[in-house]
Amino acid sequence: MNTIASIGDNVEHRPCVRHLYENFRKRHAGEHLKEALWAAARANTMPDFNRAMEKLKSLSEAAWDEMRQYPPGMWSRAGYSTHTCCDSQVNNMCEAFNSSIIELREQPIISLIEGLNFYMTNRIVRLMDYMLRYSCDICPMIKKILDKAKKDANNRSPT
Repeated sequence: MNTIASIGDNVEHRPCVRHLYENFRKRHAGEHLKEALWAAARANTMPDFNRAMEKLKSLSEAAWDEMRQYPPGMWSRAGYSTHTCCDSQVNNMCEAFNSSIIELREQPIISLIEGLNFYMTNRIVRLMDYMLRYSCDICPMIKKILDKAKKDANNRSPT
């Protein structure tokens, strides 16, 4: 975190919530606490975040106090900057990439680069083939998110 902060004032850094939770659960185990923490992390508005934090507090004041030490902008969507281009809360992409190239990491640099080129090319072709078979105008994951947002919006009012 210190390295990222030293780059500049406008550089945003967020720790992986899954890693925050792994440390959290060592001291505060339980499915209800896990659900409350993730509800706060996934909250899109501050009122939703505050309700989730109150639920966490009602389950365990010590757990609530620990998570209160982190600013919401560091781990909850409700606190993210409106200028943020990514709302990802976990670093699964990095971990998935690292695990897929595990054999390549011990290769000499030329073999490593050729292996990465082969891996990325095959991945792009495989995903392109998948998308060519898909009939909707938007990709499946975004469609799933939009469908869920539409369903959730039916229960909300503008006031």
